Amino acid sequence: MKKKVLLLAGILLLSAMCACGKTDGGTDEENAGGVNSDISYAVTDLAIYTTESTGDALMPSKFITMLGVDPATVEPSDDEKLERVKQYVETDTMEIAEGDINNPGQTKEQSVIRYFKYIGSREPVINTKSITTTGMMPEDENCSSVEDVIQAYGIDSENEEYIENEDVNGSYVIKLNFKDLNTSEGTLERIITPKGSEPEASEVRYTLRFTIQNDHVHGIDGYMYF
Repeated sequence: MKKKVLLLAGILLLSAMCACGKTDGGTDEENAGGVNSDISYAVTDLAIYTTESTGDALMPSKFITMLGVDPATVEPSDDEKLERVKQYVETDTMEIAEGDINNPGQTKEQSVIRYFKYIGSREPVINTKSITTTGMMPEDENCSSVEDVIQAYGIDSENEEYIENEDVNGSYVIKLNFKDLNTSEGTLERIITPKGSEPEASEVRYTLRFTIQNDHVHGIDGYMYF
């Protein structure tokens, strides 16, 4: 099982490196207004990584955590930066029932990550949509902008309900919901919620939240519902 998770981490990293540095699908004109339906989503979007600098850009380096992964199967690393960053990541687990491949027709309980939150440090983290953050650190350097998030996820800022917890200082949270599109392929669909309405709770399988301060991302957390 540990070998499977290590292989998964490698696949996630390759996927992230291919995804970084671009917005999936659509022209600049299409992205300027309305939802960009050409952007695709996958379970790999529910992971975070350490970063490495390549010129002016930050790229994914080491897998940190991901919603739906059994934490007991992720082996410790000898990478000092990775282990240092892990100290600032909060996680929680839940028990789920899944098919037992050793006993067809039977199920077994498995512990999986249901929640993660990057509290923050001087070391930025990144996801597969190239969104970076140093969390609670006040400096905006190495933190993606609001516009980066809007473009990466194809948000219709005029007609879509995606902001919560807005305060008098201008800080708020961008909340994005997802559901499974094709479980066997690990693809997701982002749930588009019209302005002034609420998403159907039974549809939501995953949520990603980006804390916005000074028009930059100063926090990221994810939830899994079962």
